[in-house]
Amino acid sequence: MDDINKVVPIIDYKVSITHHFDNFNLVLDTPYFSEINNYYSETEKQCVPVKQHLTLNSLLERLNTIKQRLSKNNSIAILKGLYKGGTSGAYCYQGAPFLFFDIDVEKDKKNTHLLDPFYNAEVFTKLQAIAVMVWRSNSGNGIAGVLYVPQIADIKNNETKKHLVIGKEICNYLKTTLEINADFDNAQNKFRQVRYLAKQTETRTINTKPYVFKYDVSEVYKKSQTGVTQFRFFDNRAVNGSISDQFNKDVSIHTALIDNEFIKLNDTRYKHPTTTSKSSGSVIDNVFLNASTSFSQYKVFTPFWLYYTQQYGYDFKAFITDLKAKGYKDIEPSKEVFKQAKNTLHKKTKDRDKQIFEACYPLLNATYKDKVNFANENAKNDDEKILFYDYLKLKSLNIPYDKALIIKKYVSEQLKEVLDYADLNTKTILTAETGTGKTTAFLKDFIKYRPTKRLLILAPLTAIVEQTKSEFKNIVSLTGNSTPEDHIKAKTAPCVMATYEQGYKHLNRSNTFDYVVIDEIHNLITAHSYKRDTIKKLTRVLKSYNVIGLTGTTNLLFKSIGYKLVNVQKEIIEKVNINLIVDNREPLKIALQHLQKVKGKCIIRINSRNVATALKHELLELGSYKKDEILILNSDAHIKKGNDFKQLTDRSHFNETIKLVITTALIDEGLSIKQSGFSDVVFIETEYKPMPEAVKQFFARFRNTDTNRKNYFYYKETKDQSLISWNPFFAFNQTKDNLIADAKSIDVTDTEQKDIANTKYLYYEDKTVNDYALAFDVSSSFFNMMTKQEYKHFLELNYNLNVLENDNYFKKDIDTTSSKDQREQNKMLIAYNWLNQNDAILDALYVVTDKLEIKKSIAYMGLNPADEVYNLVSDNLQAFENLHTNTQQLERLGVTDTNSILIDLVKNKPIDQRNVNRTIKLKQNLDTMNNPKTKTDHKNKTKLLNFINEVLQMDNYTKTDLFRAWNKQRCDSKKPSYYNLIDLINHYSKW
Repeated sequence: MDDINKVVPIIDYKVSITHHFDNFNLVLDTPYFSEINNYYSETEKQCVPVKQHLTLNSLLERLNTIKQRLSKNNSIAILKGLYKGGTSGAYCYQGAPFLFFDIDVEKDKKNTHLLDPFYNAEVFTKLQAIAVMVWRSNSGNGIAGVLYVPQIADIKNNETKKHLVIGKEICNYLKTTLEINADFDNAQNKFRQVRYLAKQTETRTINTKPYVFKYDVSEVYKKSQTGVTQFRFFDNRAVNGSISDQFNKDVSIHTALIDNEFIKLNDTRYKHPTTTSKSSGSVIDNVFLNASTSFSQYKVFTPFWLYYTQQYGYDFKAFITDLKAKGYKDIEPSKEVFKQAKNTLHKKTKDRDKQIFEACYPLLNATYKDKVNFANENAKNDDEKILFYDYLKLKSLNIPYDKALIIKKYVSEQLKEVLDYADLNTKTILTAETGTGKTTAFLKDFIKYRPTKRLLILAPLTAIVEQTKSEFKNIVSLTGNSTPEDHIKAKTAPCVMATYEQGYKHLNRSNTFDYVVIDEIHNLITAHSYKRDTIKKLTRVLKSYNVIGLTGTTNLLFKSIGYKLVNVQKEIIEKVNINLIVDNREPLKIALQHLQKVKGKCIIRINSRNVATALKHELLELGSYKKDEILILNSDAHIKKGNDFKQLTDRSHFNETIKLVITTALIDEGLSIKQSGFSDVVFIETEYKPMPEAVKQFFARFRNTDTNRKNYFYYKETKDQSLISWNPFFAFNQTKDNLIADAKSIDVTDTEQKDIANTKYLYYEDKTVNDYALAFDVSSSFFNMMTKQEYKHFLELNYNLNVLENDNYFKKDIDTTSSKDQREQNKMLIAYNWLNQNDAILDALYVVTDKLEIKKSIAYMGLNPADEVYNLVSDNLQAFENLHTNTQQLERLGVTDTNSILIDLVKNKPIDQRNVNRTIKLKQNLDTMNNPKTKTDHKNKTKLLNFINEVLQMDNYTKTDLFRAWNKQRCDSKKPSYYNLIDLINHYSKW
């Protein structure tokens, strides 16, 4: 008898398909099929389950003698294989050497090209030569039939997964190798799937010389996304303290067997109705040891496993949900369980992977912190740590540095070492705390160590370049305000500092710089959501330069791009305390509640202009502040050119009359504040699952020490805090390999479409992969999978922060009626002017916006709008920019009445931008499916339709089901939102 406590690898199947035409005799009069009663129920059993067994000849006769079109429930229902006593797979006592196939054809849904009689006839004729039998569905467009697969007769009900994998590969072979231009219904690949017959308009025949399909199937060990072999316990035991573990302790295996149709033979032995021998197996220690392959391929059944497989049809989520409703919940493992796990690791073994799995498995319900500590304390090396993290379902959160350098105070102390290291590697990133003089070190000492070399320093903001120029008079600086003479000097000057945009112009013209230093280099990944084109241009030309990046917040994916990571640390490190508060309310209410307790000056980061405006309105209404005591900062041109922002960039100081600063992400990028009197520094997150760089960058703005200043981080927490083991480096490399393969087979840049499957943005014009754009996508996915505890741990591990969670926070009722009314009135004003003064609004927008793409797209008429129009556009710049940009996108998609999508004409206000984005993305997806113009478009159309087809075959589906179906399409584009997917499904399901 097998040791039921042993650990065994989880098996997957690798299948290859071939076909041949060798001589063989197709047996026509041997029973292979079962005609079943549609109304038979395994629970009620009120009628005969199997009406009769059919041969190929009698199956053909049944098909050809159907007199009228019947509903599905009244149609002839066929199962392949011979069944007796029931219609579930367990009652199939003999397999059949055949595989049913099905091609659904529905308008706007599945295989729409087969609605064309020409293409439909082409597919049908091809299949007639390949299959044993082919017929049509009730609609006359759908196609079904029988394939000859002799080996598949040997697969039993206990090998359902194997059958499904083989069936899928055969259908894929039909489509790719045999060039059948259709998508096959995956449901027919199941071991047990009912096939309904339909009335035919023509007499069908049997092809006595069909293709003989042959497969080679091999078992392979299942690997995780991180490449780690997956194991299970032979006895299917539950995780210690889990709901399933508690269920096993509460329910007797004897009760479970009786509930699942077993017959008790004696005190220990039981028999299932499908078992042909005297007994199915025996009971030992609340476990059933199965000896009957007729019943199941599984050898060991716990009570939970019996109900899970027999009554819930392997639907784990449904079973757990029912048990939770009865009061079950997971329990954390005790200290004794941890002690036992450590003892397991100390045993001698030849298979360390299995041993680590065995030790980790009982700890899966432990807290995140306890699991991390256990992994770090017991892993003998980095390779083992990967195993521990995988089996404990943890993500590795450490940024993997290649080199560490120690300084007392400033980076200049190690600049020579940094330059020497950069000479050995073409791409290097220097990470150091804010205030350690990263940029200053190069400005002061570069010439000292490299007197014959030239240096270009790139910065993300004009203000940073101008501020640096005022301090270092000898450098040449380039911004959008620079003169032609400045650009001429930059061609020969030993040290040039420029914005990203101006620096690109010189790098693109092969200006001979020996080193390119990029300040705030993390932006090349994190800023892709709003600076994609600028970053794409810049990173394309960086390939041929020696690049040194500077940052305080390295993104770990720079490692995958090819950068060497250097960590420069002070001898004495003082962590910055951050008070974390979980609050999922709207940011306006969070800010108003926080400001009730503020004693000094306060700066609040809320990355929403509308919320900033509403907050100011509420505070003025309450009388909490005077108008000149509140400063709002955002990236609008008039604000960045204003005196308040200039004072901040020039003096690192706000006007002393300012008591409250409300800022967007503008302040994150390299600006310094050296001002006392601020008691509260507040970051209010507006998104769930954010990337973490902005948190560190914001709290690093203050360069002066002030013991009275406290940092507050308001975090939004999702309900699902499940831990997932996921390796971003593996995901990056896998996706990049896919993109490279695609670029070899088709012109990946030949499309102008914007559907969710499109990957053009992940390539440069020369069809090489844009690593930085890919790193942004992978990083977004990585942080989107993080739980709150993982997010905190990441900040503490990598960004020198000490995150203190406030468990005593109390949410107050906050009245925001005043600002809400004001916002509604303002929305109506925006809508009215957009509809009735559109030309004047666009002329004002042309003057006010600093976005070149928007300026280029406006046909400026020179109307000289009234001051109130300019003020309206200036105060609501983002709203009008969105209205104009959205109008253009919709017009390109063929929409004539764009305002019906952008403006709620009943309520007279703009429709929420998120809903507009959903509508535009849906139309972009539909445009690809309805108007594909290139090979890339056709490929993406197929992916979209395959996704839709798979989901529509489900009786019902969850968010998880949608993403699982989408992931099967192997789309390397950024993961779409749930709303993008559900909108697509809803559009097709209503037809």
